[in-house]
Amino acid sequence: MDLASLSNTLNSLSITNTTNQSKVDTEEPSDTGNLKIMDAKVVKNELPLKEDVYSQVLNNQDISERFIQYLGLDDLRRLGASLVSSSECRPLFFSTKEEVRNIVFTPVEIDGSFWEGDYAWSSYLSDLGSWETRGTPQPGMVEYTTECREIDKVFSYHEGENEGENWIMFGELKDGSVYKFEGGCDNTGFDCIGGGELILAPGWRNLFDHLTAYEIGSFIDNLNQGAVELKQALNDISDSKDLNEVLAQLFSDKIIPDCLQLR
Repeated sequence: MDLASLSNTLNSLSITNTTNQSKVDTEEPSDTGNLKIMDAKVVKNELPLKEDVYSQVLNNQDISERFIQYLGLDDLRRLGASLVSSSECRPLFFSTKEEVRNIVFTPVEIDGSFWEGDYAWSSYLSDLGSWETRGTPQPGMVEYTTECREIDKVFSYHEGENEGENWIMFGELKDGSVYKFEGGCDNTGFDCIGGGELILAPGWRNLFDHLTAYEIGSFIDNLNQGAVELKQALNDISDSKDLNEVLAQLFSDKIIPDCLQLR
């Protein structure tokens, strides 16, 4: 597919939803003239995704931005690798590289299908087992507390098992609190011998400040399974203070720190 054909293909599509980079909904006219929904897999088949096409596409301002919008995370990573290894020095090329970096390193929520109905969380909600809910220390108060038990977002999730590893979840509740949830049980379940704790904090920065190095390592290891580059970049930060600051920016300020670079 040459650039003219690619441009025509992109112009025939209109993005309807780009909030989830792993799934892009688009529209195109059907045979009857009405718009029909296309998912990311269909769009992917419409576009050339070989690395030798990237530099040509990305140096064409008319189509580069639209091209990026139609790529899922896997293809954005391939694009990032191509950008890093390229000898191109045009300003547009580097602005595109920055845009791709921001997309790849933006934290992505864990899909609800992985944690909804979570065994440990359900047991906590039904008060089975022995549970402790506590808040991180705050200036001027003994602890931070909330009555909210409703999950809004999950960013890090580890599935446990009876007589095995604990269930661990990190995310945000609907009242704006952030949490670290952990629970485990024996083979009889939570209603006999099981339990754990829910640690609450008013924000991500505060939560990270009160986690151990082991807990932060668990948080990183169990981020969205597609966040390969983000995990690797975070694991490369050896200083704990620097790591906490980077995590706080990523999850509190929604800013991609300069130290995170595409490989």
